[in-house]
Amino acid sequence: MILLNDERVANVTCIDNKEEMVTLRNIHKDVLIDESRSQISSKSDLFCYAREEVINRLKKAADSLPAGYQFLVKEAYRPLSRQKKSFTEAFNNYKSEYPLKSEDEIYRLTCQYVAPIEVAGHPTGGAIDITLLKNGIEVDMGTEFNDIPYEPENLTYLHSEFISEAAKANRNILIKCMEGAGFINYPTEWWHWSYGDCYWACLNHCDATYSGVKDEDITSIPLPNFLEGLTSNQKQKNVEEADYLIKCKIKNKKKNVIFFLSGILCINFLIAGLFLAYSQQYNLSGVSRYPSFTIDKASGPEYICKTDFYEVYTYNLNEVYFTKFDSRNIQLKEALTKNRISIEDMIKKGRAKKSNQMSVYEFENYQIILNGPICLIAPLNIDLDQVFTFLLN
Repeated sequence: MILLNDERVANVTCIDNKEEMVTLRNIHKDVLIDESRSQISSKSDLFCYAREEVINRLKKAADSLPAGYQFLVKEAYRPLSRQKKSFTEAFNNYKSEYPLKSEDEIYRLTCQYVAPIEVAGHPTGGAIDITLLKNGIEVDMGTEFNDIPYEPENLTYLHSEFISEAAKANRNILIKCMEGAGFINYPTEWWHWSYGDCYWACLNHCDATYSGVKDEDITSIPLPNFLEGLTSNQKQKNVEEADYLIKCKIKNKKKNVIFFLSGILCINFLIAGLFLAYSQQYNLSGVSRYPSFTIDKASGPEYICKTDFYEVYTYNLNEVYFTKFDSRNIQLKEALTKNRISIEDMIKKGRAKKSNQMSVYEFENYQIILNGPICLIAPLNIDLDQVFTFLLN
């Protein structure tokens, strides 16, 4: 078994092909993102970005999934600074746990769990941490994602013999799909797959095509939506029904192009908004793709506040109160702005629900819907199918 501290990996020649980094969101109906980020340490908003060819191959892998199965991406890109910190933390933990082992032994043990920065796959955009869903629920893979490979069972090892038959069957599905698309697994972590990085190149006896990428060098962004360029008053007046869509991040040399595209889209949707205004109910039934999705102007998405990771909106709610975090009811905006409760708290304490392309959690009397940096809080009785369809388009 070749580990990441093997000199053969360190000696791989890397010639970066300069492929762009693009988002994994909405690339395939069977590729979902764990937007909660509850099991990863990275705080980067680019955690679900990867190289273009990695995305193409992941879509190919998704095409080969059995009926009812989906991929759930936990993490892709990881900043170099975070990778270095993760390795140091793991090294120190192992050193405390095994005080009789030498520095070399601790280093080798750490490499089973965290890649040294010189050969790490995540900072290149070539590595993906991934698991499986069946009917919207994470399946038994033998261990939790990101578990530590304790000896002698080493349950996180891809081909561990100490896991259940059901877990082995699920791992075999993952192996068949990912290897069939050209990915290589890191053998101590069943969830870690890569393409184009040093480890992949070592096992394929070729040059690596991806080197480390800095956050500021990632300029590939989603196409702009029709909100870009509008003032807050214009948004509220003309396009309340879509105020919770993901906002685009304009970067450097792409600014002019994106502003131009945004302007064209704004004009088109403003015209559509004037036409829809004649229908008194803001009903979208005039668009054949959304025959049953109606937006009530009086209860349209209302902006609440911005947290560290999310822009928070409510839909069809006059007030939002929570009772489980205090002896009295807590109003949402007060709770979030005064750090009495966080979206992450609600996600962790909530119940995950089966969904299409969004992350949905049931918490108290509400549904928490995550789409990238947007968090929408809605009543339990809202028909999410139409909301999903609208958000994704």
